[in-house]
Amino acid sequence: FTWLRFSVDVSSDFENLTVTFKTSATAMTEMPCNKQQIFLVDNHTMDVTCNVTVDVMQVIIRGHSVKSLCSLYISGGRNVALKQSASQTSTLAMRAT
Repeated sequence: FTWLRFSVDVSSDFENLTVTFKTSATAMTEMPCNKQQIFLVDNHTMDVTCNVTVDVMQVIIRGHSVKSLCSLYISGGRNVALKQSASQTSTLAMRAT
C-alpha cells in the first residue's frame, strides 16, 4: 500500500476518517496507518498516504464520510494480483439507514 484517493458525492468533512490495515501476519488485528499524511484535493476528494512496508490484505476505512463514498482508488505499487479475483464489502446497508 502506498496511497489511496477517497472521493465522495457530497461535500464532506473528512476529519473523522480513519484508515487501518490487515495483513496476512495480522489477520485478526488491525494495523494503523503509520506516518499518515492527508492531502485535501477539493471538498469532495482526499488523498491519504501511509508508511506500510508489508503486504496488505485488507484496507479498512471508517468515518462519517464513508456513507457518501463515490469512488476509491488504492495504489500499492506493482499489481501482484493481476488476473486474479478480488473482493470488496459493501456499505449499501449503511446508506439505507
